[in-house]
Amino acid sequence: MKLTDSQRFWDQLGEADPMWTVLSVDEKFGGKWNADEFFATGVAATDELLREVEATGVAINTARALDFGCGVGRLTQALARHFEAVVGVDISRAMIELAQRYNPAGRCTYLVNDTNDLSQFADGSFTFVHSIIVLQHIRQPHSVNYIREFARVTAPGGAIVFQVPEKASGDALGAVKRGLRRFINTSPLLVRAYRRLMFP
Repeated sequence: MKLTDSQRFWDQLGEADPMWTVLSVDEKFGGKWNADEFFATGVAATDELLREVEATGVAINTARALDFGCGVGRLTQALARHFEAVVGVDISRAMIELAQRYNPAGRCTYLVNDTNDLSQFADGSFTFVHSIIVLQHIRQPHSVNYIREFARVTAPGGAIVFQVPEKASGDALGAVKRGLRRFINTSPLLVRAYRRLMFP
């Protein structure tokens, strides 16, 4: 799938049922997410993730975070409770437009990223790079390149937290093993979905 096809796909989902597309809970399908409830799930998930990171002994520099694949900003808004500045990027213009609307305090910056890199950011731009429930939707070689880009845009001493399916390809796992701090959270459902998407 080309990035333009992927962008079109996520734009369609973003227009049809954006919150459910980001957090697919069966009983919330069809626009049934309440915005406050939806964003509260992001706060709980982010707080738990940051506690887990700190429990490993990794010191988190809270200067500037990147949320890659931010969707409508569910986790981006939650990160803003912990970081001085947060940037959310997504391939979907529709999702970014909604994320900007759900940014009441204006603490987050949202940008479309429709290339297979993060070239809009300089080396070492962020002290924390975050990508959860995203990379399994991106085919190679793009997913592998994004992992390399996470390392490039992370400042020395910064932290990178992302998720890849357990059965990811050798290239993706190789990028992980080459020194990135990683937290792998998988389920059989995600593994099956990843295999269908990446290896049709």
